[in-house]
Amino acid sequence: MDATSIFSITAKQEPQRPSGVKRPLPKPPQSDSQPESTPPPIAPISIRRATATVAATVDRPIDPPLLAILEAPLALGETAAAGFARKEHELGNAFAQLSILEARTLHARLANPKTGDALAERFSRLTSERRNRLLAFLGDARRRAAVACVQTRTSR
Repeated sequence: MDATSIFSITAKQEPQRPSGVKRPLPKPPQSDSQPESTPPPIAPISIRRATATVAATVDRPIDPPLLAILEAPLALGETAAAGFARKEHELGNAFAQLSILEARTLHARLANPKTGDALAERFSRLTSERRNRLLAFLGDARRRAAVACVQTRTSR
């Protein structure tokens, strides 16, 4: 059999199977007493595109103190480097007070900012080095909690 004849097999012809291959069993004929059941019609599915906006009415209790830290002006006589280092330290202290679930949620928000999220927009204005350090600190919440748990057990 040449390569072109494989494609010329009609519905009545079946290709020869190797000797170990079993043929599928034929379906039993339906009796006349049982009517064929037709599946119910499928309802059309409406697909909506997810929008990358955050509703302004969502009340997040963690946002106001963090926004206050990010929006705080520099102190009198404080250099920009010292002021932003202070803000980073204050944000780190605030992040340390969060539960593991809150830290993971905040990490996801700040790592993938959405349009309309004021906290994520203010956070994205920090330098990339500060953002990365703070995001790493947020992402490390589970490990910090586990270490604290072990330390309390060993100190008993």
